[in-house]
Order: sequence, then C-alpha cells, then structure tokens
Amino acid sequence: MTRRIVLVAGVLWVFLDVVRMWTPSLITIFGRAAETPAELIGAFALACGVLPLLILWITRSAYWLEIALLFVLLMSRVILQMTDGGPAQLWLASIGVIAGIAWLSLVLGRESRIVAPSFAIGLVLAVGTHAALGTFGAVWRRDVWGNIELIASVGLATFAWFWMRRGEEPTPVAGSKQQAIAIFPMLLFAGVYLANAGRASTTSPSWGLIALALGLVLGVGVLALPTSRVSLWLARFGLLGSLIALALVEVELNGIAGQIPPIAVLAYIVGVPALVHLLSVGAAQTETSDKSRSLLVASGAIVWVVLLFVYYAGYDLGYRADVVVVAASIAFWQWRAARPVRHYEFSRRSAIAFGLAAIAMLLAAAFGPSLTLRPVAATDPDDTARIVAYNVRMGYGMSGRFEAAAVADLLAHENADVILLSEVDRGWLLNGGQDQLRILASMLGMHSAFAPAADPVWGDAILSRAPITNASNYPFAPFGAVTGAQALVGSTQINGKPITVISTHLQTGPKGTNDTYGQAQALASIMRQQAGLVVMGGDLNTLPRGKAWNALIATGFTDAFISNRPAYTWSADDPAEEIDHLFLSPAVDGSNPRVVSSLASDHLPVFVDLELK
Repeated sequence: MTRRIVLVAGVLWVFLDVVRMWTPSLITIFGRAAETPAELIGAFALACGVLPLLILWITRSAYWLEIALLFVLLMSRVILQMTDGGPAQLWLASIGVIAGIAWLSLVLGRESRIVAPSFAIGLVLAVGTHAALGTFGAVWRRDVWGNIELIASVGLATFAWFWMRRGEEPTPVAGSKQQAIAIFPMLLFAGVYLANAGRASTTSPSWGLIALALGLVLGVGVLALPTSRVSLWLARFGLLGSLIALALVEVELNGIAGQIPPIAVLAYIVGVPALVHLLSVGAAQTETSDKSRSLLVASGAIVWVVLLFVYYAGYDLGYRADVVVVAASIAFWQWRAARPVRHYEFSRRSAIAFGLAAIAMLLAAAFGPSLTLRPVAATDPDDTARIVAYNVRMGYGMSGRFEAAAVADLLAHENADVILLSEVDRGWLLNGGQDQLRILASMLGMHSAFAPAADPVWGDAILSRAPITNASNYPFAPFGAVTGAQALVGSTQINGKPITVISTHLQTGPKGTNDTYGQAQALASIMRQQAGLVVMGGDLNTLPRGKAWNALIATGFTDAFISNRPAYTWSADDPAEEIDHLFLSPAVDGSNPRVVSSLASDHLPVFVDLELK
C-alpha cells in the first residue's frame, strides 16, 4: 500500500501544478481579459470536469486507461514548462487537468485506505514546495528552481509507478460514497483557503508560511491517530472554524481595513489535519464497488469545478460566495465514524524520520522564499526621483503567462523609487495562488503596503525604496460597480524628502457604462485632505476631460501627462485608451512623462520624474 500512496501523492503534486496553470489560463487566454462572457468560461471549465466522468464510464480496460492517463498528465506538465503562453498553454493545461481528474478518480476509487495519506502527502509536496518558492509557482519559472521542482514532481510520479509495478497490488477496499464524492471538494477547501501559500503569506509575512508548513506536517501526523466519534467532532469544528477564520473574518489592522486577522494563522495549523482526518473516517465504511466509486470521485470533480466558479463569480456578480464555500463544508457534519481507522503507527525510526522531515519543511517555508526569489538589480542607478503607476493584472501578461519576473525587470530597469500598483493578487486560487506583492517586493528589494479592494487578498499596493509609514485605506462606495475599490494612502521618502502617495483603482459603474464619477468624487475628497508633496495614481478607468476627470482636476492637482497627451495605456498589445494616470499636488513638478511599452500586463505603466519643491 505504501508504494501506491507514494504514487498517488506524486501524481497529486503534478496535478496541482497543472491546475495552477489551468485556472488562470481560463481567465487570461480563454476569457481574454473579460471579453469572453463568464458563462462561456464556466461552460468550458465544466466540460473539463465532465469529460473525465465520461471517459471512466465508457472505458472497460482500467489497466491500460491508467497507463495512458498518467502518461498524458506527466507529458502535459513537462511541455507546459516550455510553452510561451497562448492557446497552446490553455489546451495543454486543460488536457492535463482532464487526464489528472480521470486518473485520480480511477485509482482512488479502488481503495479508500490510500485516500487520506495520499491527500496529506500530496499537499505536503505540492503546497510545501510552492511555499518554499516564495509562492512563485514552478510552472511559471524558467530558472533552476522551477526545473528542480519539475524534475522532482514528474520524477517521483514516474519512479513510483515503476516501483509499484514490481510490487504486489493492494487488496481493493471500497469506502463510503461520502468520502468518494468529497475528495475533490476537499481539494477546493485546501486550495482556496486552508493550504493556500499565497493567502498564508498575506495573513502574516513572518509566520504565515511557517504556520502553513506546520499544518501540512500535522496533516501527515494525524494519520497515526485512530478515528473515533470524538475525533470526528473535533475535525468537523476544526474544518468549519478554520474556513470561517480565513473566509469571513476581516479586521482593520494598522489603519488598513478589510484584512485577515493575524490570529487566523492558527487556521493553517488546524485546517489540513481536519481535512485529512475527515477523509480517514470515510475509509472506514464499505458501500460501493470499484467502478461506481471511481465515478463518484469523478462526480466530485464536477462539484469542485462548479464551486470554484461559483466562488469567483461572486466578484463579478456581487454576492458573497465565500459564504457558499463555508456552507458547503457543513455537509461533512453528516459523516459518521464506523470502525476505527489508523493509517500508520510510528516506530522509533519512523518517528525520527518524520521529525526530521517536519523540521526540513519548516525551514524551507521560513528561508526558502529568500533563497529562491532572485533579486533584480537596478540598471544605471541615478538620483532622479521617479514614480510609476501600473495595473499589473494579477501578474499575467498578454500571453497568459505569469510575468512577475518581467514586471520586476521592467521596474528595476526604469529605476522607479515609488510604484503604485493596481490589481494586485495575493493568493487567489483562480490566479494560481501566488502572493504577487511579496514576490515583487522581494525581487526589487522594496518596502510594501497593501490595501484590500475586492477581498482581503486582492487590491492595490505601494512599493517604495524607503519605508512606508502611516498607511491607511479608504474603501469607496460601489456607485453601481460590482468589484470593490479603495484608495491606499501612505507616507514615504524620495531622495530624503517626505512625500505622500495614493494608490487606487477606480471601478466603472453598471455594465455598459463607463461611469466612475461617484468614486472619483470620493477620491477627490481624499486628495484634498493631504498636504505637502502628494502624488496620486493608478488605473482610474477615466478618460481625460470627462466628468470624473474634471472632479479630480478640481482638487488643484495637475495631470502629470498634460504635456504628453495622448498617453494610451490600454490594451497593452494595441493601446487605444488613456485610463492609467498620475496626478501631482501643487508642491510637485513633473517632467519626462512617458508610457513604457511592455506585454507583461494588459495595461502599460505610466512613469513621471518628480521635482520636489
């Protein structure tokens, strides 16, 4: 049984890497930056979830199907590492996801006893390496660390397959219907909240990833505990409480509203062990045949896809989908413990090995990001005070690839002192689960401040060479817009002179309109409250000389690009609209305003050199 557990854990590692590329490909390539209707994106994703069920239903030879699906999954992962985005990335990732769902459903449908340990070890491998890489996904990297992760994941799955073929196959043990259909939804709970390295990084820069690593380790350790009625109740409360802490609880911290409370790091320590223990309970019952159970596992994958899009559609349709995800976890309160199940009993030698592995995991989470995120040196440093506003589209370029390295290279090359960022993603599973702000701050060696807009891990940010102080944010009323918006105000220094900067991203009103007037008025009020040297910038979704524009000009601030219009910033591959701007207070003079060409986002960055009076 150990050999098969290692095999499934390795395949789960590879599968989650492919998913990390598949979900953003749906949005950036198939969705074409919101040009494709959300219903079509959802239908495409649902088709990828339904096809594995059909494959398992019509196929008779499980042995040859298992070999073919594993080969397709591994090959898609290898080739994806070499793609440059575009349709090839979308289709390869989709094929890999279909093959992965079908393979996992086929194999996990045969024996329920391997579900919980495979799940726990697979999360350790996939999420642990993602944390050690500073949440910069290996599938997007072209450096030695990305290649090491690729070789390790694909190599482990390949080795385990041949190792297993030389051993005896385990005796099939069918488990409960509940366990079968819950496997993929459990992956959703883990990916969105409980084992999300990007979100953990946001919760606490110092302890988030360490707490996550501890939770992953305990998820393996809990396999040594027997299931019981008491342990089941503890797992239920652990799962529900962890999801509530990470999904529903938001606080104001140091002047920034809408953040996850630091105490929520405890949810990472509890969440994964609770998931693993619940899956162990499901292994204690026998109700279904192998094929029926495989079909149930595949049906759970459809639930996984549906819940994923129900969750993220809430940001476009205006409902609290996080409540839906938390409510879905209540379904596991119906589970009942049957005969006790203990997956593993630690001998003295295995306990020592487990302890050493746990220490290695914690050290990787603590020190891995600083080792694996390469610093980018500024080219031609000078004393020019320079500021930039850049909508970075969650880190995804026009090709559909995660372009954090290209963004960092561009900003370093232009020697920006302060960077005002819009559409910063710090852990959405839909975008691959990267903490984009931490990645950029690490690579540029800059201080950072973040303010939530749509939810606690999506919003606007400030990067600065000098420390940022007195940061606070001002959430805007929606004025008909669905996506949340705010203004982040912070104090810093440029060339030793104090300056206040405002980073924002105004959202347009009801669909079919371009109205940002209401939010522009709120922003203008904030601008009037600032004194001294002040710069405001971001994706304002506002055209020059319109009603919203005039509300901003009425503050006394000036358009930094007044001498260089038109300054088209969207879309990056064929810029035709002026919607990204920088505004300067009367105490600030600007020079050399420019738009820099790049395909690292769907917007172009706007730069201006400052003369601080």
